Parts: sequence; structure tokens; C-alpha cells
Amino acid sequence: MSKSKDPQPRVPKLTQAGLKELGWTKTMIETLLPEPELKDNPHYKCAAPMKLWTVEVVEAVMETPEYASAAALAAKRKAAAKKADETKTANAIALAGDLSDKITIKVIPAPDLRSRTLAAKQAWYDSHDYYDFPREAYGADDATMARWMVNYIRHNLTEDDRTLYNHLNIRTCKGWLIYTTIKEATLHKIADAYPYLADECMRQAQGASYDAISRR
Repeated sequence: MSKSKDPQPRVPKLTQAGLKELGWTKTMIETLLPEPELKDNPHYKCAAPMKLWTVEVVEAVMETPEYASAAALAAKRKAAAKKADETKTANAIALAGDLSDKITIKVIPAPDLRSRTLAAKQAWYDSHDYYDFPREAYGADDATMARWMVNYIRHNLTEDDRTLYNHLNIRTCKGWLIYTTIKEATLHKIADAYPYLADECMRQAQGASYDAISRR
């Protein structure tokens, strides 16, 4: 019987994602490494081919002065970007504090607050003619009523987001941090002004705090 040929040794290779995990930037990959080997993506047939470089080639390039210079520049830029991000975060927190200090809460009697809240909610229901929305606001339970009243105060009896921070882009992390920080401060001031709504204010404030942390 003829002996079967020994399989070719597997050559370790790195993908572009693997290189980036090692600290390579896109520019470094494009300028310092040779043209990659292209291989069909094993997970997504319609995706662009995978770019592969052998570990041997990569390690050889990493020993060159050109790589050392490019890596040092990339590290410097990364540090500068981190510092800039920290500065933006600090500025956002400071702005949120300044805006929070300007919040004032208008206090009205509890019966008036309840009637105004119910009227506003019923008007909202009437203007949203969807079959899955309840049509009657006046049958709300105590917990729902407390939530509605706190929201009514935020949007109608305070210097709320429409006047304080509507100019901020809350789609960005820093904008959202400012938004939620001010919202939390507003809720604490509502709790002080309306003690019977304090529990609901604290519940909403905890949610605002979680949102701010999760987006950082």
C-alpha cells in the first residue's frame, strides 16, 4: 500500500479584526503590510472576502522602525482622543449641574393637579385614535395616577427639557448624560415640592440614573 501524503502544516494567520486587537490601525495595515490573502467569509457567503496575513509576516513588520514609529503615533492619538472624551464628559456634567440649578417647580393644590393631569391625559387619548389605547383616563389606579401627575409636573409646571435643554442632541452619549442628569434633578425637586409624589419621583429618578450610566 502506498503511504498517504502528510497534510500541509497549517500556517497561522491574522484577520484585520485580529490585527486591530493587537493595536494596529487601519492606516497602519494599509501602509505597512503587503497585500492580504483573500478568503471567502465562512459565516456570510454574501459578505466581502476576509483579508488574511500570516503571523510570520506580521511579526516581521512589527520589528521594523516604520512600525515602531506608526505605533507610537497611534498611541499618542489614542491618548489625545481619550483625554478629549474625558474633557467633554466633564464639561457635560458641569453644564448639567448649571442647568439643574435653574430648575424651579410650580406648586399647585393636589385637587387641581389631579384634574389638570386627567384632562391632559384624556385629551392625549382623544388625539391618538388607536384601538389599543384606553379611551378613559379617569379610571386610572393610584400608581398610574401618580406617574401621570409627576410627568405632568415635569412637562408643564417646571422649566423642563423644552426650555432648559431642548437644544442638546440627546442622541449622543454626552447629550443623553446631560438630559438624564437634569431629569433626575427635576424629579428630586418635584419630590421636595410634592411630598405625596416622592415615591414615584424616586422610582423615575432611578430609571434616569440607570439610563445615564448605561450610555456612558
